Amino acid sequence: MSRHDARLWIRGGSGSSGAGGEGAVAANGIRTQEDGSYLAGGVTQWFADNGEIWAVDTTAFGSDERGGYFAYAAPFPHLARFLRSAIKAIRTFAPEGVIEVEFGATGLMDTGFPGEVRSMRTPALSDRVSVRATATTWMPERRNELLLRFWNALLDAYGVRPAASLEDFERVAAVQLSRNDEED
Repeated sequence: MSRHDARLWIRGGSGSSGAGGEGAVAANGIRTQEDGSYLAGGVTQWFADNGEIWAVDTTAFGSDERGGYFAYAAPFPHLARFLRSAIKAIRTFAPEGVIEVEFGATGLMDTGFPGEVRSMRTPALSDRVSVRATATTWMPERRNELLLRFWNALLDAYGVRPAASLEDFERVAAVQLSRNDEED
């Protein structure tokens, strides 16, 4: 994997990446804190020994004077693009075989899910969610179904009614998912 390919991150810029014998890592959205430490908006790691790609994105949550909230319109367009790119990257090294994908979120208990108006927030009922799927072919329909399952798992964690359809999910999460790979 080249240094350029190591820039497989969920979103953002202002990053750094590098490749080595054990794989490649990319960090983006890097900000210097007052104490001189660094905070990254996201980190992606590709492991050469097993071909796994792990990514963490901290930008899906926001905060204001009322506390933390899940910024639901922020992550899903980026997650959809990342999922497609990550699968393409894996297929460059392993053209065949099963690929397992897992989406998860943790630290939900101290956050709320925004309502239709800014003053409405539903507190989380559970601290974490996770969905996973395995497939040999990850066409848009399968990727979109997993994203919808993740969305509904997040809604369930906040006690919010799940999306009844992919179209409902796209409307609320402010994402337009591709129906074929040429659209991406």
